[in-house]
Amino acid sequence: MELVSMEALVIGKEELGESDRFITLLNKDHGKIKVLIKGIRKSKNREIYATEPLVVGEYKFRKKGESYINNSFSLIKPYLKIKENFFKLELSLYLIKLVEKITYENINCKKLYSTSIKALDYIENTKDKNKILIMFSFFIYKIIEYEGLKPKFLGKTFFNYEKGYIDDSGVGIKLEFNQYKYIEFLNFVDIDAVNGLKFSDIEILKTINILENYLNRHLHLELNIINYFREEKWT
Repeated sequence: MELVSMEALVIGKEELGESDRFITLLNKDHGKIKVLIKGIRKSKNREIYATEPLVVGEYKFRKKGESYINNSFSLIKPYLKIKENFFKLELSLYLIKLVEKITYENINCKKLYSTSIKALDYIENTKDKNKILIMFSFFIYKIIEYEGLKPKFLGKTFFNYEKGYIDDSGVGIKLEFNQYKYIEFLNFVDIDAVNGLKFSDIEILKTINILENYLNRHLHLELNIINYFREEKWT
């Protein structure tokens, strides 16, 4: 039986019976992995927190055929500040839900893993909601890039999801000029220029919504970030 050891981000869990739990891990070398943790729900060990979503841990498990069974684990990053703040928590849950939907088993995903950890670290350590949302819009655009879906800029007024063009053809979603500029700056990774637009929180969310609808169209997802924050008061 092969013994595997790795650092990973927990992106999901599923309870099994009265005491067991499956956790879904994201690892840079192996992609998405589902591991069975036996007896964990009856454990009083503080390391139980390493089996909850939104933590980074070190995991050792045995590979038996196509199944993975836990051997030991330890907590590296608990992201406590995220879990103490409703806005940060909801945004981070959205992040791991998106990551879970676009990853597969036994694939190399170093870029996605690194980008996800950097995004969560930023959410954890940043107080300014507007800056967090700007960072998150860059995260969404990185997902678009990793999926090979970066749009072509042939104009400024319409986003044609079908063809992946921003042009002036009159076909697609009509963009406000500032939305076009925002997406253009994301494309060139110009953070100072994005900050210079001085978008409100809700304007950033609406622009993220445009980008996630583009992902929805091509990856058959059902993302809607605004639904995650129905009770939030936006500026």
